[in-house]
Amino acid sequence: MTPLVSIITPCYNGEKKAIKFLNSVLEQTYKNIEFIIVNDGSTDKSSIICDKYKQIDSRVKVIHKSNEGVSASRNLGITLANGEFIMFMDSDDTMEYDTVEYLYSLINKYEADVVCCNAKMYKGGILKSDININEEIKVYNNDEIISEYSKNGLFLHAVWNKLYSKRLLEKNKFNENIAYAEDALFNFNILSDSKRLVKSNLPKYNYFINEIENAI
Repeated sequence: MTPLVSIITPCYNGEKKAIKFLNSVLEQTYKNIEFIIVNDGSTDKSSIICDKYKQIDSRVKVIHKSNEGVSASRNLGITLANGEFIMFMDSDDTMEYDTVEYLYSLINKYEADVVCCNAKMYKGGILKSDININEEIKVYNNDEIISEYSKNGLFLHAVWNKLYSKRLLEKNKFNENIAYAEDALFNFNILSDSKRLVKSNLPKYNYFINEIENAI
């Protein structure tokens, strides 16, 4: 059987996007996943929708807690994750149907610690980024990783376009005391401990900019 991949998302007041987001994860071609949704004190119907999906699909796990922010929610998800590999998603976004399968194929082929893909950027429902259709793969080892992080930070700062080996996350967590750039600090620590990073230019993630202020 293929390795288990844990997909973690914080959830806070985003019922309008919930169904589209949930379906994009559960319809992945890579089936051996667990989908950990941390309900961070939602006050709308998003928690109810997530609970319904939990009843429908045994791969869905929903944890309810008081509001503490995205970093605390992600850290709790890491603690509960059983997967050999871990992904993070923002809950107002979606993935292409083969995203998990594609990222796993790269991490397996290149024996990497972290792999990342590009993303389609949407604002107001309008695509704002170019789409690459010809695959380009770049492999970075050891010191090359931090050098690339410094030169191409915007691509590497985000956590939602990556598949991580779980062993790296066992000692590197999100800093719950900062409200901004927590992704960048997290990735710097992760990549500092990584022996190999693989980057693909293919846009396998759909990122929606400022469409919902308090998204699930």
